[in-house]
Amino acid sequence: MSYRYLTEKEKVLAAEVDDMLHDAEVTDAREDKAFGKDRRGDEVPEHLRTKEGRLEAMRKAKADLEERARADAAEKAQKKAET
Repeated sequence: MSYRYLTEKEKVLAAEVDDMLHDAEVTDAREDKAFGKDRRGDEVPEHLRTKEGRLEAMRKAKADLEERARADAAEKAQKKAET
């Protein structure tokens, strides 16, 4: 690569970096407004912060999946019986 090409490429990349940093600042400001400055927005929900809370959530999710599987099986059996 020539020096001239590298110089031009550097300008292009510098502009891209400036755009990315500007976008990050805009996003940070928007998230600060939505979540407050002390929160990032990706915090673990309160009920999942303890092992007991996570266990309860897992048990509920498992029960929901089991109920959905039973409902699907019943629907399939009903359709089979109708044919």
